[in-house]
Amino acid sequence: MVTVNLLSTLLAWIARSYELTPLPALAVTVFAIGNSLIGVFLMLRLMRDNDAGQNGS
Repeated sequence: MVTVNLLSTLLAWIARSYELTPLPALAVTVFAIGNSLIGVFLMLRLMRDNDAGQNGS
């Protein structure tokens, strides 16, 4: 999870700091969206695993 958060910070910094041409800007955008989706997936998976263990099933 820490890696996902650090990558989000790095991608946001790149997007704000550099004047990118359309293709690199698109690549950074795709990586940023993919990274956020991975983060949400991992968060939901961790929450689901935690609930299943507490129910005893």
